Amino acid sequence: MTAEHSHRLPQGKAEIPWQIFVDGPTVGIAGDDGTMVITVSRRIERESADESPDDRLSVVAVTGEIDHDTVALIHVALDQALAGRAAVCCDLSGVTFCGAAAARVLLAVHSRAVETGRIFFLRGVSGITARVLNALDPDHRIPR
Repeated sequence: MTAEHSHRLPQGKAEIPWQIFVDGPTVGIAGDDGTMVITVSRRIERESADESPDDRLSVVAVTGEIDHDTVALIHVALDQALAGRAAVCCDLSGVTFCGAAAARVLLAVHSRAVETGRIFFLRGVSGITARVLNALDPDHRIPR
């Protein structure tokens, strides 16, 4: 069973509550017509049975459109994941649109990870997402 929280996207800037992300549930933002614009979920992946709980990888998976109006949701999810785990992966394989605002947030999250001694990388980068990231991060500072 998957829990889902959806929020209507108001006109203008949306304030995203800090504690909406826990492992498992999906959080989404719906447009004015009720269709989901973006969903974000967080889960823990284990590479081996020998890992300690602190060494597990936190995966933040994004599906839908990342633009100026929805990027705050991803920023909160990634910040919260970095606060709780040594390694965080942002899975962008379900992204259908990626604007420059998304790349700026991903670069900011990566900088924060480096400053705090944590690992941050991307997975599933393709299509428009790859083109935007290649334009704004041509040196691949964010591993992908």
